[in-house]
Amino acid sequence: VFGECQALGVPIVTTNTISAKELVEDRGLGIVCENNKLGIYSIIKDIFDGKVLLPKLSEKQINKLNHYANKQLNDFLESFK
Repeated sequence: VFGECQALGVPIVTTNTISAKELVEDRGLGIVCENNKLGIYSIIKDIFDGKVLLPKLSEKQINKLNHYANKQLNDFLESFK
């Protein structure tokens, strides 16, 4: 799901799981909140109140990911020839 959001330029809000910080925050793709009801509620409220801004992916980031996805698809299709 993280890759799909990145490809579409949709910022991510996720709970703090094993690799969430590395996959989301460290890559500038979104925000990680505490893994409980209060954490989820608080981050959503802060976003709506304008206290927290979600990152906007640059066109360069989206194009880089789409280029990589196209290469994977082409490599996969070539494996059937």
